[in-house]
Amino acid sequence: MSVGEFAIINAVILILLGLGGYAFLKYVVKPTEGVKEDE
Repeated sequence: MSVGEFAIINAVILILLGLGGYAFLKYVVKPTEGVKEDE
């Protein structure tokens, strides 16, 4: 594996972790923001 490939893989992992953390904070920690269970 070349250094460039390793850097790309690390960048993708960081992006996925960032999106996952953002989604977790948005939908799990504050469920009342925009999404309410009125059904």
